[in-house]
Amino acid sequence: MFMTGSLLPWSAVTDGRAPASRELDLKRILFAGEVDRHATTHVLLWTQMRSGSSFTGDLLTASPHTFYTEEPLRGSKLSGMAESVAFLKDILQCRFSEQPRFLNKWLNGVNGHDYRTKLLCPEFPGVCKGPSLVEAMCRAARARVVRVVSGELGVAAALLEDGGLSARVIHLVRDPRALLASRERFRNGTHGKYLLAAGMGFRQEEKDPSAVCARYRRDMAARSSFVRLYPDRYVLVRYEDLALDAERVMRRLYPFMRLPYTAAVASTVAFHTLRLEEEDHPYSTIKNSKSTVFAWRQHLPFRDMERIQRECGDVLEAYGYRSFHTPREYGDLKVSPLSLTEEEVNR
Repeated sequence: MFMTGSLLPWSAVTDGRAPASRELDLKRILFAGEVDRHATTHVLLWTQMRSGSSFTGDLLTASPHTFYTEEPLRGSKLSGMAESVAFLKDILQCRFSEQPRFLNKWLNGVNGHDYRTKLLCPEFPGVCKGPSLVEAMCRAARARVVRVVSGELGVAAALLEDGGLSARVIHLVRDPRALLASRERFRNGTHGKYLLAAGMGFRQEEKDPSAVCARYRRDMAARSSFVRLYPDRYVLVRYEDLALDAERVMRRLYPFMRLPYTAAVASTVAFHTLRLEEEDHPYSTIKNSKSTVFAWRQHLPFRDMERIQRECGDVLEAYGYRSFHTPREYGDLKVSPLSLTEEEVNR
């Protein structure tokens, strides 16, 4: 079936039809332009590394009405905010031809990006030699989602101000103790029992509580401005709230992206969050999220946790995280690290 306003080849690669029929669908989207006129939302999932953004991004793009680009700023060697803003605008407006180096990274890099598009490349390799397919699929989407893990939240201000975009920011935060505990587990090319590819670890400054929480504070200042200036186009999401009740949070975020929360989306959300067996791989996005969300307390010694609290006390308080004062309190897993509800944090 040729679904109006959706990313059409999604049906083409899953309905079992002959390659010739799928090729016809591909030609229709490549050469007919947008299948249907629709409002486009430019969604920025803004966060820091090890905040659960891969998991969150997969849930946000469960709808076939989305086009997904991951971590465009990371490793881009851009100099200054102006270049970062211009680069993100090109991605949000589907101008991949303006960024040939990133297009090659998009098609051939380790990130999944928009897997519906990338699924077509092995079968139709000719269309993936240039930007035509990627740009066409991007233009067909109702929501273009970009996951940003490098660059401070303040960079998004220029995109929210831009009248040529319909930009919306989903600001994802995680307990800094959990974030730092996760980063610390990347050691000597390993994460627990897993061997990692070269360059997948963190520099020492990225594991330093003082530096990390300074970044949190700068993002908090930007958040204060966004709440005042763009109350309908900025939303804060704690990773912990998402992990504990993903469906409830996604039912709030899909309308924010101007997308329907369908039964198919709900099924994908359940698949990603209700895994019965434990998954400890550092880049897995399929897990029993309720059982893993606070697992960092079993890896982070009380002394190290105390040091993070000393550096990040104001950050913990601002985002509704509880401080622990004794080893006994910290070791009691019945005491939640959350001190405020999701609703209280967003007031």
